[in-house]
Amino acid sequence: MAFQLRVAGFGAGDIPPTLTWSGEPDSTASYVLIVEDPDAPAGLWTHWMVWDIPAYLHSDPTGTTGRNTFGHIAYGGPCPPPGRQHRYYFRLFAMDRLQLGLPAGSSRLNLNEAMKGRVIAEASCMERYPK
Repeated sequence: MAFQLRVAGFGAGDIPPTLTWSGEPDSTASYVLIVEDPDAPAGLWTHWMVWDIPAYLHSDPTGTTGRNTFGHIAYGGPCPPPGRQHRYYFRLFAMDRLQLGLPAGSSRLNLNEAMKGRVIAEASCMERYPK
């Protein structure tokens, strides 16, 4: 079975959608989730980062949360300019270690650096908003 990520209930507001996943490699020690919008006027916009998600979880990621591009340590919902549809990529990475050693509120740059050489698989999906 291939590593798969599914998203349900994605929409307006700052309530995270329901995420479920399956088919991860047997050697998965933890997960990292990144949600981003490449269509933002200011460039790539990170809406959510969660790492150190336990390998036994297969839904509703719980772990350490990073600072999104809004400046919050939380999920930030979609908010494209009026009349424009944006793509939102949900990316779940299977990691080879239990913890990345990053504190809550760490930046995307810090997360990218901590992930180097540790990713063993990736599952992703894309949603559009508004639909």
